[in-house]
Amino acid sequence: VELYDMERVEVVKGPQGTLFGRGAEIGAMHFLRAKPTDKISGEISLNYGTHNQRGASGFLNTPISDKLSNRFAFSYDAHDGYINNLAGGRLNGKSAIAVRNSTRLFASQNTTMHLVLDYQYDDYPGTSFKNNAVAPEGGDTSPYTDAYLNGGDDLGITRHNGGALFGLEHAFSPALNFTSTTAFRAYTEEEFFDADGTYLPLLDCYEGSNGTQFSQEVRLNWDNGGKISGFVGASYFYEHAREKVYANSNLQYTFPLVVGGTLKSALSGLPETVSSGVVSGIEAYVGMLSLAYPDYASLIESVMGSMTSTLSDTITSSMNSLMNSWFSSSVWESTPDFYGDTYSTVSAILVAALEQLFDAYPTMSALLGGASASDIVGSLGLESSLSSLQAYSALELAEDYQENHTNYSDYHEAGIFADATWNIVKGLSLTAGVRGTFEHQKSGYMSTSDSAPLVGSILYHTSGGQKVWTDKNYVSWVGRVALNYLFNGNNAYASVSKGRRPGVIYFDYSPDDVIELKPETIISYEIGLKGKVLKRKLDYELCAYYYDWNHFQSSSLTENESGTWSYVPDDAGKAHSLGFEIGARYNITNMINVFANYGFIDGKFNDEDGDGNAQEYAGYTFRLTPKHSFALGMDINTRLGKNVTGYLRPSYTYKSKIYFENENTEELSQDAYGILNCKMGVQWMPGKVYYEIGLFGKNILDEEYLIDAGNTGNTIGFPTFVAGAPSVFGLSVKVGF
Repeated sequence: VELYDMERVEVVKGPQGTLFGRGAEIGAMHFLRAKPTDKISGEISLNYGTHNQRGASGFLNTPISDKLSNRFAFSYDAHDGYINNLAGGRLNGKSAIAVRNSTRLFASQNTTMHLVLDYQYDDYPGTSFKNNAVAPEGGDTSPYTDAYLNGGDDLGITRHNGGALFGLEHAFSPALNFTSTTAFRAYTEEEFFDADGTYLPLLDCYEGSNGTQFSQEVRLNWDNGGKISGFVGASYFYEHAREKVYANSNLQYTFPLVVGGTLKSALSGLPETVSSGVVSGIEAYVGMLSLAYPDYASLIESVMGSMTSTLSDTITSSMNSLMNSWFSSSVWESTPDFYGDTYSTVSAILVAALEQLFDAYPTMSALLGGASASDIVGSLGLESSLSSLQAYSALELAEDYQENHTNYSDYHEAGIFADATWNIVKGLSLTAGVRGTFEHQKSGYMSTSDSAPLVGSILYHTSGGQKVWTDKNYVSWVGRVALNYLFNGNNAYASVSKGRRPGVIYFDYSPDDVIELKPETIISYEIGLKGKVLKRKLDYELCAYYYDWNHFQSSSLTENESGTWSYVPDDAGKAHSLGFEIGARYNITNMINVFANYGFIDGKFNDEDGDGNAQEYAGYTFRLTPKHSFALGMDINTRLGKNVTGYLRPSYTYKSKIYFENENTEELSQDAYGILNCKMGVQWMPGKVYYEIGLFGKNILDEEYLIDAGNTGNTIGFPTFVAGAPSVFGLSVKVGF
């Protein structure tokens, strides 16, 4: 969702199950939206920049009475795509419209009610899933240049996302208050994308999803300023979701480029097999003749033996040439006639060799009763020896092949939680919390996929249109213990907490193959120190942490029985993450401050799982996890006149190398890179109305970097790559009161 008209954003590290629910497995970003106030106010911001960057946002806060206030906010953010699609349209663009209306009622001195309604509509152009092997005509395979993705202007995402939230706060006393939060959300999304990233019609996809969610939480908070404070509560969450995917393919292109590799591997030994088979057949035939004509046995064996030696090399060479012709073509109207071509080639070689033999040794022809070379070859039984090839041969390939699947999910969760803080002595406190949860997961699968020759299904196996279900119940707990010591505006802390990710029940794109992964659990250990020093001019934060995972949930690219590949959920076993973070902000003057932060994280899979077995990803780095990252920036403000201030806000962010898959393949990775951004402008407030005009630059140095790699195309051997945003420059204006 778009972030606009925000009050503040809170970032909390480590498992936060008691505060935010089991979804906050290793931390949470808490977005607090601005609430209605009792003063009339408003603001509107506009911006325009390169790539037709355009945006508008604002709010209007309106007191309706001394007890009722309303706040309406909106956001529009759009730009044309950064990548040109030679098939039509642009790629990697954006268009998002969001509106929110918040109403706040002070029902009494002790009771407040909130009603928030929000809606967002997205209409994005297509994503530049560009392949790095097949270049568009007149172009190249770089992810940063023109692409040719089938579908043209029809590619893209449309999404509707809306909801309602009702909040109630009631104070029973200064020490005890009650909160209730009721929320409903619904969404629907459609996306068209070219999954193979080439101009070829290999894998053109449609994905549609929709869902509804309902949640309810009640909480009692207690704080009388004494030794003990805390809260208890209960929550319920329900979700119903559905995802449908259609994958369309022209098999006349897909088979030679995708399935052809598997076939070529399966038939790699064919030249030698055919050659040795023919030689064995001839040797058996010679033995039969020698027994029938003992007086001519030495002649027969000598003549046929020399022919056999020559035939072996000739057949092997001819079959290798035939193999090259089969698999060099990029288009098959049908699968090659492996059987017919092999039979014709071998027969022709044998007939020619026998005719040569008969011309050189007329006696041989007489011994065979004048039988022709063709008759003799026909009696060798080549048809039966090559019959296994008929299952692969001359199979019709459809131009409009389709596979599909629909996943269904029904999820219920109920939980109870409690959290308490004990103020041991002045400045020293101990906090402990726990959440217990019951979950019921139900997953469904349906498919009406076509059946492809040879492989049956490339991606999604049919269920014959029948919906199949599986379900499972879970009971679990998460919790935390934290020790805090406050001294002179500083806070030293240490914590141990447990997080959890629910188990997975998933049909592996087949009605007969259910994958069940155990819940992922994590134990977090963290120590830190933060506060203000140097006469409160320096804000600092130091922390070190260690995360220990069991049943780390991931996905892996797995080959199925038909030789095709798919991403499936995977229990990657045990993993760990060791890291530390340093952050500081120094106020040089009241008008100038600088900030910097650095993070180190060594997130890897362990060498062994919990049972002592060697792990597949042993020593590999987590996907999307840079080992080093840092940010530097300044916030410079200067007086330019009465009620006029100028500002300059440069910042630079850096990330070291990341992998896009847990397999850590170099192809699917992004080397270290940095991004330079800057904002500058003027603010003035001559009266009750304030104004601002500014310039902005994002990725000023035009750094080229990837934001994604692999994707669905990787399942058919055509990994795709998505480029990050290039440099963007623009102008912004703001007016408010």
